[in-house]
Amino acid sequence: MAEIGLGAALAAIGAGVAIGFAGLGSGLGQGMAAAGSVGAVAEDNDMFARGIIFSALPETQAIYGFLVAILLLVFSGLLGGNATKLTLEAGIIAIGVGASIGFAGLGSGMGQGIGRRQ
Repeated sequence: MAEIGLGAALAAIGAGVAIGFAGLGSGLGQGMAAAGSVGAVAEDNDMFARGIIFSALPETQAIYGFLVAILLLVFSGLLGGNATKLTLEAGIIAIGVGASIGFAGLGSGMGQGIGRRQ
């Protein structure tokens, strides 16, 4: 079994936080936007294409979270490198990076869904 250092383990947590919270915001935003789109399409069938587009826009937040998670895993050495060389300080920074993009994606995804719903 491969042994990883504490810094790399913290970077993995940061990657998980990034994709987890950004994905949560994206899913909530898509649900809100889709609910509004269904109501609009029920009143006017010509709104179908716009409804699909507006329902898909919050998905970009999950893509940003996924991109940051992959970058954290690559630069920490967990994907294709040596995961034992990452320092504790770098691991803590990776958690901060993951948390910042995760929470930004959570708020932004929900905000996009609420904005499209009205």
